Amino acid sequence: MPDVRRVNDEETAVMPAVSDPPSGNHRPPGVRRGVLAAAVTALALVAAVGVYWLTGRPSAPVGPGEETAAVATQPIVRTDLSARDQLPGAIGFGPPRTVKSAREGTVTWLPAAGARIERGQQLFRVDDMPVPLFYGPLPLYRTLDTVGMIGRDVKIVAENLNALGYRVRHQPDTGEKVSPQPSAGGAPVKVRDGEGVYTAELQKAVRLWQRATGLPETGTIAAGDVAVQGGAVRVDSVTAQTGDPAASALLTVTATGKVITLLAEPVRASSIRRGDQVVVNLPDGTAAAGHVSAVGAGTTTPPDGAGEQKIAVTVVTKDPAAADGLDRADVTVDLNAQTRAGVLAVRVGALLALREGGYAVQLADGPLIAVQVGIFAGGLVEVSGDGLAEGALVVTSS
Repeated sequence: MPDVRRVNDEETAVMPAVSDPPSGNHRPPGVRRGVLAAAVTALALVAAVGVYWLTGRPSAPVGPGEETAAVATQPIVRTDLSARDQLPGAIGFGPPRTVKSAREGTVTWLPAAGARIERGQQLFRVDDMPVPLFYGPLPLYRTLDTVGMIGRDVKIVAENLNALGYRVRHQPDTGEKVSPQPSAGGAPVKVRDGEGVYTAELQKAVRLWQRATGLPETGTIAAGDVAVQGGAVRVDSVTAQTGDPAASALLTVTATGKVITLLAEPVRASSIRRGDQVVVNLPDGTAAAGHVSAVGAGTTTPPDGAGEQKIAVTVVTKDPAAADGLDRADVTVDLNAQTRAGVLAVRVGALLALREGGYAVQLADGPLIAVQVGIFAGGLVEVSGDGLAEGALVVTSS
């Protein structure tokens, strides 16, 4: 006989199989019977109920001289259920990112862990030359040295110098045609959305910035002359030492604002989307509204190194002050709210887990019925299946 296990809020109990009933019961071939028995203290009653494997046939009537024992039953109810998927998380500064140098040389200065670095400030020094922080969506990947060069990297330089107070003046608009390399007689090129142009005014601004920063006043910027991040950063850890080769991992950084990081199994993370509204349950018992700001593209190993790899999900609160004063505090996050109106539901303790997969419930005066389960909420679980009806009594452990 297949194992049948009752599900409750805390654990699953195995229902022991017993021998086939006497042939005098005239039960059809292939049908077997089990007994759910619970032994309690001497002051408690012994309750048992016959449980039949799902055959689609009614159970046999009680024979002469047999007695039925009282069992716990609850009616199937029709109700509205609301539930949220809840995941544990931690307040902190988000997953750290590794910073590497694209400039060759020797590391001569590194910031301290915990330092906050903003636009224009040096993030580290190579050969005693500062490598300032610029904001942008991608790193510089080539040397900008010729008037007329076009690209997204050019726009990053122009926007950062302009924000630092260096007058870049006019930048060609999207769709405008410019000559990429006038000295080489290149054909005019149309500026695309998100691109900038290395104009003579921008080159002059670069020289002024280099003079003020202590860099060689060349009017050109190589890929390793600045470190580009999405915004201001907080130094999470320093992984290199002064004297190390610069072309290596130097430090890790995070965002400067508090975020909540969740580690979700891939199957659960697949249903989470950026922008999903969530509720963050804080350690002091209050709740704060928030949303998912990022869902990691790859997996990460849990901090304890045990279990399957998980995907990092980043959540931010609508009110940044909600996480003030909380460093690496544990929280829970409610997400993916579900509401089901007018569904049939039973106590969770009425579910029987089948070894072959799936669930069933035992009618108090009838057979075992296979069910499909929906959402869980408040000790109830949504069920559906043939033979279920509102008000029908089912055997339950709670």
